Amino acid sequence: MRMRTLVLIVTIILIGALQSAAQKPTAVDVPMSFYGTRPAIEVMVNGKGPFLFLIDTGAQGMARADASLVQRLGLSAIGQSAASYVSSEKQVVLNEFRLETLSIGSIQFREVTALSRDYNTFSYLPHIDGILAFGLFSDYLLTLDFPNKRVRIKRGELPKPDGARILNFESRNGVPFIDVSVGDLKAKAMIDSGAIRAIDFPASVVSKLPLASYTRMIGKGSSVIGEFEVREVRLQDTLSIGRYLFPEPMITFSDVDKEILIGSAMLREFIVTFDQKNHRVQFIKTKRQMTK
Repeated sequence: MRMRTLVLIVTIILIGALQSAAQKPTAVDVPMSFYGTRPAIEVMVNGKGPFLFLIDTGAQGMARADASLVQRLGLSAIGQSAASYVSSEKQVVLNEFRLETLSIGSIQFREVTALSRDYNTFSYLPHIDGILAFGLFSDYLLTLDFPNKRVRIKRGELPKPDGARILNFESRNGVPFIDVSVGDLKAKAMIDSGAIRAIDFPASVVSKLPLASYTRMIGKGSSVIGEFEVREVRLQDTLSIGRYLFPEPMITFSDVDKEILIGSAMLREFIVTFDQKNHRVQFIKTKRQMTK
């Protein structure tokens, strides 16, 4: 009798475990909003919301929380951490907070560490409550489907790189860099969905490239390290990203940038999927293909 009871208990436990596993969400597909040209989605934090969070593949760590969200949720700082504009050497110290839960659709992340400051410095943009950094999605495939305005998160992996649509990326300080070329120049470029422009170059690199136009100042950029001047110029050569070619691209540059950045204004032409476990990224262009 005891043996039958034991078997019954074990069976019940196994059934419960299987049901729990079956109910655990493995994929979500949510609408993509835009913060300027940058992708954003609605999330729940500590069971409250929804709140608008920017998705920034150029941001290190897990997340950022706007100062207004910290105040609204009554969060207390758990420490401090140095932060920088990712392509610059300058740093500032920000307070660090812990979000007990952060939910995107049915997928929930627990004990998410978030740095905080005021992220709403531009009056012409909608209010944003925080930022989802690249590291938050380390266990998932993250798809930013710009043409269809969707964000998909699911388990799985990308096929092996083919050098055309699927590329290897190198992780530097937790953010992705891929190989690009401009004429004879071979370089690494960071995929930065949090950058508002199309493609940024360091001024030191632009000075070595053949140009197809005069340079002109187009405004000022802003980051955690402050404001900086932004200029633009047309390059004479073709920019190559995998199979995609961009003849004589108009690029922006500043004295602040130390890396080449592929920003959201260029990414919005693509469906981009990141596989962090295998260090792969896929670009699918749905219109006006530029191929080798």
